[in-house]
Order: sequence, then C-alpha cells, then structure tokens
Amino acid sequence: MAEGTLGITISNQSIHVTSVTVTASNYFITTQGGTLQMTAAVLPVNATDPLVTWSVITGTGTASVNSSGLVTALTNGYVTVRATARDGSGIYGAHIVDISGQIPPPSTS
Repeated sequence: MAEGTLGITISNQSIHVTSVTVTASNYFITTQGGTLQMTAAVLPVNATDPLVTWSVITGTGTASVNSSGLVTALTNGYVTVRATARDGSGIYGAHIVDISGQIPPPSTS
C-alpha cells in the first residue's frame, strides 16, 4: 500500500461581501437642498468586488443619492439610504437620514 500527500491550489475563487456598514458625519440634513456624504465600509477587505450601488428608500420625506453616496434633500421627513454590494451576494447596509428645512413648493390651487 502506498501513501502520500498532494498539495492542491484552488484559484479564481470569488470572495463575496459579508457586510456593508453605512456611515456619515451625522444623519440629518437641515438646509434647503442640502447634501450629506455617506460612506460604505465593505467586509471582507479582500472581497473580489467591493463596490456598492447606492439607493434611497422613501419614508416620510424624499431625497436622491448619486453613485458616490452623496444624498441631496428634496422634502422634509426621513429616508433610508442603502448601499448594496454589487457582487450579487444581496448584502447591504442602510441608515436613516432625517431631513428638515425644506421649503414646500407653492400650492397650485
């Protein structure tokens, strides 16, 4: 009977994102049309695709977010800002942003 060992190298394996944490310097916008820069920390740091896609989920207020996480206030209330991993893992992080100081549009009646 013969025995031995064999080393196997596995390559080209994707490392999926396991968590996304969304942060900012604060979580409110108080000026008309104000902005807030959000950041996303992705783990593990060696994820194959560490990029995220930004989106806003409307709550009682509205806002927009660009591809770099800059949130722009549109109406008073709160919104949820979400950063979703682009690697297909479905992992996301989110944070609520409180918006005030927005002047409502004039009534058309």
